[in-house]
Amino acid sequence: MAEQQEPATLSATPVLVGTGYALAASLGVSVLLVLFFFFTSLSERYIMPVVHSAYGLCALGAGWVAARRAGARGLIYGLLAGLSFFVFTIVVGYFVPAPVFPMTTWWKKMLFALAGGSAGGIAGIAWKE
Repeated sequence: MAEQQEPATLSATPVLVGTGYALAASLGVSVLLVLFFFFTSLSERYIMPVVHSAYGLCALGAGWVAARRAGARGLIYGLLAGLSFFVFTIVVGYFVPAPVFPMTTWWKKMLFALAGGSAGGIAGIAWKE
């Protein structure tokens, strides 16, 4: 039986689709978090851990979608989707007036994006039908 050969090059389409999914999910989660923190008496000191967790979950979704769309190389496509999600949010955050959160959290965002994207890419390939 002939073995199926994987393509030697990477495609940008799965990464762009995964990043778009993460951006849409991030926007939706942001709206939900704003409403949740506004209408509850939960302390504001929980905002940053919740935001970083949501950011990591959106990156996980980006890696999942990118790897499922590509069909192979889940780790690479997941990392690329997480990295592009991070870069896009950093660039947009540079041009938008920032809240009082410190800029030193960029490395945490990068860590969450890369870890979430790679985990999502691996899981997307592992649970492929």
